[in-house]
Order: sequence, then structure tokens, then C-alpha cells
Amino acid sequence: GKAVVISYIKAGVVEHVVVIQGRLDMCTGGVWQTIDAGKGLRFAGDMAHTYRNSSDQTVHFHSLIHYPRG
Repeated sequence: GKAVVISYIKAGVVEHVVVIQGRLDMCTGGVWQTIDAGKGLRFAGDMAHTYRNSSDQTVHFHSLIHYPRG
């Protein structure tokens, strides 16, 4: 599968990822986790993180990003 590395500059960003279909591998804080369909993960989005689909199945997920005011 392919991996996408994301890094936000603005401090205080919080991200929520919810997997709708398939399985998503995510690396946050240097630790890889697998998120199954129907599950989610909340993490500090202002740190580098990686999304990866390591299977041959399609993965669909929602990513909700909260930016701090100011």
C-alpha cells in the first residue's frame, strides 16, 4: 500500500480519524496502530503523522480536523 505523511504547522490542531470501510494503519508519535472499520483515533494533529493502507482492499475514512482559534 501507499503511505501519506502529514505535518501541520499550527500548534494545538486535534485530528479525529474514523474508518468507514477497510483497515487503516496510522503512525502517531512514532507508533503504528491499525484502525478497523467502525473504530477511530483522536490525536494531536500538529505532530507528524502517517496514513497507510497496507492491504489490497480499499479503505474509506473520515478525517475531522479541529484548528484552535486565534
